Amino acid sequence: MEEKIKQLLAEKFPLWSTLSDDEKKQLSEGTAYRQYKKGSIIHHGQGECSGIMLVEEGQLRPFIVSPEGREITLFRVKAGELCLMTASCLMDAIATDIMVEAVKDTTVLQVPYPLLSSLLEHHMELELYLYKCATEKFSDMLWFLQQILFYSADQRVAGFLLQEGTDTLSYTHEEIAKLIGTAREVVSRILKYMEDEGLVKLSRGKITILDRKKLELM
Repeated sequence: MEEKIKQLLAEKFPLWSTLSDDEKKQLSEGTAYRQYKKGSIIHHGQGECSGIMLVEEGQLRPFIVSPEGREITLFRVKAGELCLMTASCLMDAIATDIMVEAVKDTTVLQVPYPLLSSLLEHHMELELYLYKCATEKFSDMLWFLQQILFYSADQRVAGFLLQEGTDTLSYTHEEIAKLIGTAREVVSRILKYMEDEGLVKLSRGKITILDRKKLELM
């Protein structure tokens, strides 16, 4: 397993080539290979600092919960990207509890905070890279808020379907609702309308796009 972790780090960890042999060895030995089932909550908020996670396969969803219990997705972390929200001690300026859920069955490389902190002390370029990643995700979060504020639920559902990069999506109505910031009943109503109009075909846990051009016009 250690050899596999080392290989994955060499391929995916930022600035791997700038590390010394000793640092590479420490990183390989200290990094954990984790697997999470779809729907698992892998980070519960400010009280945890498990380190950064590099997504090898699958997808993560950082989100916040309103006082009424409504979940609001902030952005998504896809394969090949870093999730910094699981290292809340890196983000001490953020006062809000941010939770992280596995949107799909997901495998990650988890670099624990003490090891990461040691690397940051000696590699300013790594710290700059992490800030760059955080800035990009902040931009994603602003885009998501724009969707909620300025676009109708119909447009958000259509946009979600079109942006997934496939004509067959394996999502429940509840999962889509969480990802676009609305209620499950709203998503179900919109998808039923789309099916009646011949835009999509619905089946248990799956949505098949039939007419992309009409979806783009919504």
